Amino acid sequence: MLLIRFLLQDDLYELLSLNRHRWVLKVSSKRSSVFVVSCLQVTFMRGFAPETSTVVIVTDSDDDSATSFREIQRQIRDVGDYGMPSQPLEVARGRGIPGVAVLMIPWLDRPGNLETLVLDAMSDANPAVLAEVDKLLGDTVKTARSIAKNSKAQFSCVVACICDDDPSCAISAMWQSSKGFQGLLRHKSFDNVAEFLKTL
Repeated sequence: MLLIRFLLQDDLYELLSLNRHRWVLKVSSKRSSVFVVSCLQVTFMRGFAPETSTVVIVTDSDDDSATSFREIQRQIRDVGDYGMPSQPLEVARGRGIPGVAVLMIPWLDRPGNLETLVLDAMSDANPAVLAEVDKLLGDTVKTARSIAKNSKAQFSCVVACICDDDPSCAISAMWQSSKGFQGLLRHKSFDNVAEFLKTL
């Protein structure tokens, strides 16, 4: 059976699987392949991915998960051919092409983004740093920010405080072993994502 892995730029999902000693993207008896992609990559999967596979589109919930999900539905519709999931995590099948599902980050109807999810793990690993960052942002940011924007600001500040190797480390680079963040993937905040991907 064939296993082809298409990963997001930060390899988060591959590392999540390795840190939990199981493949998130795996060959199973039901399907030959699971693909984790961004919405832009879906068009490249047509004719390449076996029709028994599943394409998982991973997207941030941002400020409104329902609006973000509808935007992904629109993009799937624009690509054409694919089945249309009516809700996140539902695998919709088209005729003769892979199934498609949408995974909202940090999770279903929770607003935020990948930084929000990572901050959940960071807050347990570095509670004092996160408390100081919250105080700093509370004292200096005068305009109300969305959860997604605030998460990005918090993430950047926390990384600047704890990542000696690269204080400006982007979320797309933080999973390299030299950065020291891979242990965060064992945190319970990633459980929902890992359990969903394991079912495919």
